[in-house]
Amino acid sequence: MKAQFNNIGLIVLALALFVVAFLGLQRVDKFMQIKAVDDCGKMARLEKDNPEDGSKLLYPIGDIYKACLKDKGY
Repeated sequence: MKAQFNNIGLIVLALALFVVAFLGLQRVDKFMQIKAVDDCGKMARLEKDNPEDGSKLLYPIGDIYKACLKDKGY
């Protein structure tokens, strides 16, 4: 009887570790995707100035941005 409770405890522990590892890997994958988008956006960008209020608009060059994301697997 005691062995069955030990086995059930081990199964629950293994399942909990699996769930934690799975959720952790999903977060790492999402972080890597966000980092790839940010890095590719900073790689080559165009700048437009607004003379009315002195603000600047920065945006990535479309072809280079898409190629960079494709190279990174996104």
